[in-house]
Amino acid sequence: MRRSPFFIIAAFLLGAVPAHAENANEERAALAYFQELDAASGRSRILAARYMEHDCKDVPKDWASSHVGLEKYAGLPVKRCFYPRSQIASKHRNAATLIAVVWMLNPDAPTIAKWIGTACTEADVASEADCGRRIARYVLTQNGAQFPVAGHVLETQSEAGCAVSVPGCEGDVLIYLPFRDGVTVKLQNDSPDQRRKETFADEKEALGAAEETLSDPASFQSVGDIGRIGNIYRLPKEKRLDWLERNRGTYLKALNGTSYEFFDEVVRAALSKKN
Repeated sequence: MRRSPFFIIAAFLLGAVPAHAENANEERAALAYFQELDAASGRSRILAARYMEHDCKDVPKDWASSHVGLEKYAGLPVKRCFYPRSQIASKHRNAATLIAVVWMLNPDAPTIAKWIGTACTEADVASEADCGRRIARYVLTQNGAQFPVAGHVLETQSEAGCAVSVPGCEGDVLIYLPFRDGVTVKLQNDSPDQRRKETFADEKEALGAAEETLSDPASFQSVGDIGRIGNIYRLPKEKRLDWLERNRGTYLKALNGTSYEFFDEVVRAALSKKN
């Protein structure tokens, strides 16, 4: 319901803070957090969190229209990134640096801050101290709001949802996860129990493997219960591939707006975490 001018004036007279003011405050707090320098790298916090933003190049103009299911990305600044991620030595494996290729369409810091400002307001958590800053911190710990359009995401098994108490789970070992539309997918001949753990020989080999995620989604297996949405929270079991379309559509709508549906849904859960 649209608030009348009288209602807004009355809110001021009663000492209440208008929703738009709360929104702006939380948005500024989130943006300030993203722009603070990361002590370890000397870069802004958001850039330090985005480990896949490395050696990125714009895709050709006809890239999206050349692949079934990616047409909605036409004209958007999708980039192909070739990136490394290292793991330290552990009881499970030696120290190693793995390389991967991913196609990214990441939101900038001001856009994410707007989403956070709206989400804090919509969740009615005005009494929650530092909502904007805390959600910004949570977002960065959840993979920096990176949105893989397609390609491989390197995550440890723990990050991918593997419980270290489960036999066979090597929590700190990096694995290759195929992604499409921001969601972990199962390719035609894919087995989640046999994720690749060894690096590719070079960028050409990594690219060839990543291009399998550009296939027609109709050839994919059911998504299952390992999907990650917007890098913010994990899904319950999803059997239908129309989830890819729904996730993509929701994200693309958010890029042109001031809110993101999936942010709105996780604010309370995120605030309950110690971060």
